[in-house]
Amino acid sequence: MTTRLPFVSFIIPALNEEENILCVIQSIKSTMPDQTYQIIIADNGSTDRTRSIAEAAGSIVLKEPEATIASLRNFGVESAKGDILVFLDADITLAQDWHKILIEDYQSWPGDRLIITGNRCLAPDSGEFIVKNWFNKLSNTRSNYINSGHMITTKTMHNKINGFDSNLKTSEDYDYCLRAIKENGTIRPNTSLKAYHHGYPRTILNFMAREAWHGKEDMSSFKRFFNSRTAILAVVNSTLIALSPTLYIIKGNAGVALIPLLMSTLLCIAITPLKFGRQQISQWIKTASCFELYLLGRTASIFFTKKRPSART
Repeated sequence: MTTRLPFVSFIIPALNEEENILCVIQSIKSTMPDQTYQIIIADNGSTDRTRSIAEAAGSIVLKEPEATIASLRNFGVESAKGDILVFLDADITLAQDWHKILIEDYQSWPGDRLIITGNRCLAPDSGEFIVKNWFNKLSNTRSNYINSGHMITTKTMHNKINGFDSNLKTSEDYDYCLRAIKENGTIRPNTSLKAYHHGYPRTILNFMAREAWHGKEDMSSFKRFFNSRTAILAVVNSTLIALSPTLYIIKGNAGVALIPLLMSTLLCIAITPLKFGRQQISQWIKTASCFELYLLGRTASIFFTKKRPSART
C-alpha cells in the first residue's frame, strides 16, 4: 500500500482572513508531516495582516485584487507544482487523520486521474439551531457535486475542463463538477474526509443572507433559473407564502388565506427526507423549518446585490 501521495498543492483564496489563515495553514501542516506539498494563498487584495501571516507561516502568497472566487482558484493553480490539487476556503481546518484517509482513497482513483473528491464540511461543535439542524446534517448527505471549500482533484482533471469558469461569482464549484462529468470525470464524495468550516452562519438572518448570495447565479438569467430545481422550488414556495395575505385581502377569510401557508409548510416537510433521509419526527420538523428559511433565502437572491465580504464560497 502506498504511504505517500504525489506532490500536493493546497490552494486557498483569501480576503481579510487574518483571524483564520494561520489555523488552516497549521491544520494542513499537522495532518501532512511526511508529505511533500505546498500551500498557495491566492489573496484577493486583503487590507489586514492576511498576507504577512501566511508568508511568515511558509506559504506562497499571490495577489489578485480584482478576481472572482473562481479566478482566484485558477490563479493559484498556475503556480501549483502538485499533481493533486486541494481547494480549501480560508476558514477551514482539516481533521488530524485527513491525510491518512486521502492516501487510502487515492488507491482507488481511476487510472486516467479524472476525479473530483472531498466532502461537505462539518461545523465545529455548536448549539446553534441552524448549525445543528442544517449544516451538520447537510454534511452527511450525498450530492452530485463537491463544494470548492473542500475539493480535491488532479491537475489532469482541472486542465481537462479548463479550470473554473472565471465569469461566475457563485456556484462555480457546481459548474466545475458538471463540466467534469461531461468529460467522463468521476465525482466521488468521501464522508471519511473530514474538514471543519468555522464560518458557517449561526443566526437565521445570516443564514438567509448566505443563501441569497449563493443563489445569485441561478437567478441571473431565465436559462439558469429553469436549469435549477432549487431556484424553481424556492420561487414556488415563496409564491405560496405571498398568496396568503393576498387571498386575505381579496376574500377576507382567514381560513382560505391559511391554505397557501399550509401548502408551503407541507412542501418543506415533504422534501426534507428526500435531501436528508429519514429522521425522527421532532428532528424532521426542525430540519424542515431550516429548509423553509433556505428556500426564502434563495428567492431573495433576485434582490440580493450586496458585495461578497470575503473570498469564501
